[in-house]
Amino acid sequence: MLVVDYDPHVDVLRVVTGSFAQTETLGKDRGVELDFDAASDTPSGATVVGYRRNRWHADLEELATIVAAHVKRDPQTVASAILKKTGGSRN
Repeated sequence: MLVVDYDPHVDVLRVVTGSFAQTETLGKDRGVELDFDAASDTPSGATVVGYRRNRWHADLEELATIVAAHVKRDPQTVASAILKKTGGSRN
């Protein structure tokens, strides 16, 4: 299961591979935080703070590759799910 949520008011994108459980995060460049389930320490998704501000909508393939590698999913599947939730614009 892959769940994507985007809140345009605060410009935060979440990609989750299960339920929204308590997480630990590992910060990366341009607002990307790789999420780990706090109980099992397994990859559980990613949070992107400043999705548009950090221009990830224009670099979607790069973001999808980062997230997909973390959660062991196909990058195209991740990119499609993000596009659906963010309105489909790369501009």
